Amino acid sequence: MTGHRDCPWYISIAAIEEYMWTAVYHGSSELTNPDFVEAERALLELCASAEVRDTGTRTGSGGQIWRTGRITVGRRPRAVRLELTVMPAERVEGQKPQLVRVRLKG
Repeated sequence: MTGHRDCPWYISIAAIEEYMWTAVYHGSSELTNPDFVEAERALLELCASAEVRDTGTRTGSGGQIWRTGRITVGRRPRAVRLELTVMPAERVEGQKPQLVRVRLKG
């Protein structure tokens, strides 16, 4: 998991992998893969612009749904909205919630 002082959440490896797929990045989820590093950086930047949309009713597990505005993602730019699922429970890594899922939202 990764975190950044400007991002309100820790970001799971699975969330970065889902963002990589959405944004058409390639390769493995290794820090030696430049696409993984770029996807992580881009996702950290998106965190700041996301807005909360739902606080647990849709996730059923106490998670929150956040959504970005229309953004351009990936190497083949396209305007999309992303839905981010954040679990608010404290973790061993610290008190920030964790971003666990990234998916396209119409």
